[in-house]
Amino acid sequence: MTQGSITMVSTMMQSVIIQMCILPMCKELEDRSPQKFGRVMLASFSILGALLILYSIAGYMAFGPCVQSNLLKSFPDGVFSKIAQLSMVFACFAVYPIMMIAMIAPIKNCSLEQRQKQVVASVTAGFVLASVLMALTVDQLGIVNVIDGALCLFVFVALAPGLVGLFLLDRSSTAWKASMATLITLGTILAFLGFIFLDNQPALLGDGGCFLPKSSGSISIHCPVHLASETGN
Repeated sequence: MTQGSITMVSTMMQSVIIQMCILPMCKELEDRSPQKFGRVMLASFSILGALLILYSIAGYMAFGPCVQSNLLKSFPDGVFSKIAQLSMVFACFAVYPIMMIAMIAPIKNCSLEQRQKQVVASVTAGFVLASVLMALTVDQLGIVNVIDGALCLFVFVALAPGLVGLFLLDRSSTAWKASMATLITLGTILAFLGFIFLDNQPALLGDGGCFLPKSSGSISIHCPVHLASETGN
């Protein structure tokens, strides 16, 4: 295992952690029940896992260690590349409601009486404006994904479930408390390492660090020197 493996874990967490969306998503489910929602989540995550695996393998086989953190920047110039870049706009439109519902759910469910709609609208506008400013300021997705993944790992995988298990569930055995403490400790350590190791060391892919065959080079791209150390490639 290399330092890049830790970066990979952080990046993967950014892709698969949806704990903050669970309750709002379940609330929107028609004829909802725990069993039905469980089946939906199992099917969704199975498809998501397959897509992530295929996407990663295809990217490695096509571009090798020269791939940029934003894969769309590695595409050669052409009509299909422009279509792929434009399609990401529609992908963002599809994801936006899921993430926004989760962020404003605590406000919608608190008692603000007549001012609730105004507060929700203001907070929503604030989130959108912050996203726009971030998109205009940050041009490298790699480090954003790694830091966001490390934060998600700490909050949604380690801290929140651990505290719920310790203080909100009616389970007080020593083994249970030890398991929750272990969860918080290990998650915190891994998240801390994620903030330190921000480079996934893509150059190792070309030095025998991956058992898959090397890129065939069928897609013609340039590999600037700085990409060998670019965060989140």
